[in-house]
Amino acid sequence: MNSLKTYIRNNDPELLRSLRNFKKKIINPIVVFFSDINLNIRFFFRGRKGFSSVPCLVPFMRLEFQKFGNVSACCTAFTKVKSVGNMKSQTIEQIWNGKKLRRFRKQLLLGQTCKVCMPNCGYLKIGPIFLKDICTDTPEGESLYNDVSHGRVKLNSHPLRFNLANFTVCNLTCVMCQSRAVEAQNNSIPEHVTKTLKNLSNYFDKKITLYLSGNGEVLARKDTRELLQNFDSKKNSKVDFQIITNGLLFQPRMWETIKHNNFTYVNISIDAATKETYKKVRRGGNWEQLMKALEVFKKAREEGKFSSVNINMTVMKSNFKEIPQFVEMARANGFNSLFTRIRGPFEDENIFESNNEKDIQELKKVLSNPNLYGEDVDMNDIRDYVPKEFHKIMGNHLTSIWYPSFLLKMPEKG
Repeated sequence: MNSLKTYIRNNDPELLRSLRNFKKKIINPIVVFFSDINLNIRFFFRGRKGFSSVPCLVPFMRLEFQKFGNVSACCTAFTKVKSVGNMKSQTIEQIWNGKKLRRFRKQLLLGQTCKVCMPNCGYLKIGPIFLKDICTDTPEGESLYNDVSHGRVKLNSHPLRFNLANFTVCNLTCVMCQSRAVEAQNNSIPEHVTKTLKNLSNYFDKKITLYLSGNGEVLARKDTRELLQNFDSKKNSKVDFQIITNGLLFQPRMWETIKHNNFTYVNISIDAATKETYKKVRRGGNWEQLMKALEVFKKAREEGKFSSVNINMTVMKSNFKEIPQFVEMARANGFNSLFTRIRGPFEDENIFESNNEKDIQELKKVLSNPNLYGEDVDMNDIRDYVPKEFHKIMGNHLTSIWYPSFLLKMPEKG
C-alpha cells in the first residue's frame, strides 16, 4: 500500500489530489457521522445512571481565546481539540454551547480522555473531580453541579473563566516561545480581539475571572493594558483578574494605573535564578529591571492586592540546574515557585522530548533534594521526575487557580 501511495505521489499528483478530496468530502464525513451515532448511543445509556465524577471540569467552565480568532476549551498544549469555534464568525454564546464543545463534554463525561486530552495534561494529573466536592452553596457552583450531574452538555451555566491568549505582542523573544510577536511592530489590534472584548463585556455583571495570559505580554499588549487601566472595578465588582507576565513592565508608575482592579493571582515568568541564564533564555530582558519589578509585586502582595504570587520556571536544558536557587529566590521574596516543562521542537533545550537520558538523570538528581519541597513549591507537570515521597508535601498552586475555592473544594493530595 505504501509503495502504491509513493508511486501515485511521484507519477500522478492530480490523482493524488482527487483521492484526498474524496477522502475529505466523502469518507471523513461518513466516519464522523457513524462516530457521532456511536457516541450518542453510549452517552444516552451512560447518562441514565447519572454522573458522580468527571475527569476534568475545564470544558464546563472555561473558554480560551487563541490567535486568529480560534477558541479552545482548554490550553492547547493539553488538548487534542485545538479549536471549538472562532470569534471571527461566532459569538461567545454560540461557541459555548456549540456542536464541537458539546461533543468534547460528552467524551469527557464518558471518560474518553484519550480522544480529547494529551497524555501530559496537567488537569488529568489532578485526578477525577468528584461532583460532591463542588461548592453548591454558591450560585455558580450550584449551576455547574446541576449541569454536570445531569449529564448536560448544552449548559445552563455560563463560562466562569475566560483566558485571553489571542494577541502575540511581547517585549521579549524567549528561546522557548514559538510566537515571535510579529504584531509588535505596529501594535494594531486585530478585529477579532476587539470583538472578543466587546462580547466579554456582556459577562461583567457576573462572577467571572479574566485570565490575561500567553502568546504575549499583558502590559505590552495595548488591548489588555488599556482594559486593566480603564476597567471599572467598582461597577463590575464580581470580575477578578489573574495574570501571567514577564514582570518587566510592572514598574511603580505602571502599577499605580492598574492596582484598582480585583487581582487574585499573578504568575511571573522568569525561567532563571542567575543574570547570565536569564539573559540567555529571556532574550531582550533586563535582570536589574526585573528585580525592581519583583519589589513592586512583593509590596503589592504584602498590601493584600494579590492572594498569590508565583514565579515560574519553564524547565529546560539551560536552567534545570538552577531549580534550587530559584526556590530560594522565591522564598526570599515570600513568593511561591512553579515549574513547568518546556514544550515544542526546541531540540537544544527540550530535554523531555530529545531522549537526552543524561540530562534527565541530572534533573532527577536535582529534584531529589528534600529542601526543595513544601506548600510553596509546585512541580506541576515535572512531578513525574520527583521522588514519590515528596509528592504529598508539594503545593498545588495551579490547581487552586484552575478550580477556585468558591467553586470547588480541592481533594486531598495523594
